Amino acid sequence: MQKIKKIKLIALGVLTIAGFLIWSAYFSISSGNNLKVTFFDVGQGDSALIETPNQNKIIIDGGPDNSVLAKIGRYFSFYDKTVDILIVTHPDSD
Repeated sequence: MQKIKKIKLIALGVLTIAGFLIWSAYFSISSGNNLKVTFFDVGQGDSALIETPNQNKIIIDGGPDNSVLAKIGRYFSFYDKTVDILIVTHPDSD
């Protein structure tokens, strides 16, 4: 009886991991050769995330604190959290 429960638990774990991998692969597929621009409210101004067709990520202005990181992080895949270019348009903290 104990052996059957252990096998069921292992099978459930394998299915859960397989489901997660399929889900992440499906949602990480690019939506074509389009340039995507997303704007974030960071207080007095806006921050922009630009994603190029060849998967480069460009951030324009980050705002006065690191709150934009949580917003931008939702648009990055779990295996690629790199920013290719950071553009600061002015030295003020806003």
